[in-house]
Amino acid sequence: AVYVFMNQAGTSFPAHPSLLLHGPSGSAFGLSVVSIGDINQDGFQDIAVGAPFEGLGKVYIYHSSSKGLPRQPQQVIHGEKLGLPGLATFGYSLSGQMDVDENFYPDLLVGSLSDHIVLLRARPVINIVHKTLVARPAVLDPALCTATSCVQVELCFAYNQSAGNP
Repeated sequence: AVYVFMNQAGTSFPAHPSLLLHGPSGSAFGLSVVSIGDINQDGFQDIAVGAPFEGLGKVYIYHSSSKGLPRQPQQVIHGEKLGLPGLATFGYSLSGQMDVDENFYPDLLVGSLSDHIVLLRARPVINIVHKTLVARPAVLDPALCTATSCVQVELCFAYNQSAGNP
């Protein structure tokens, strides 16, 4: 388990944890924990938590916000899905807050006990700015549906890419 103590501005840490994060039993969830920078470019620092004995190992990504950390991760990176022969205990060690490829997004280095390290590079964040969704007809009558279609959907949106440092 990971015990999270959220400090309020100008005060000391509370006596009891603000949040308790749990992983699967026997996974060593929380053996490694690291601040990874602001990977989703929302202005708040995010964290990664290793669970090296869950399968071939996993890393849980939590995005913080003005409300603190969520109870559930926003992303789970599975060691077995990386396709590296011999990889085991993925997530045993973590190193964050670095920009290895100099694209203004923080990257994450993940270690294991199987002589592998994995560099996970953060990718640009796309923000949907405006969107409209129109379905015609607005109310469907299944009797009017054909084998090809019974509804027409139009989706329009605008987006921008975060430039790295918000």
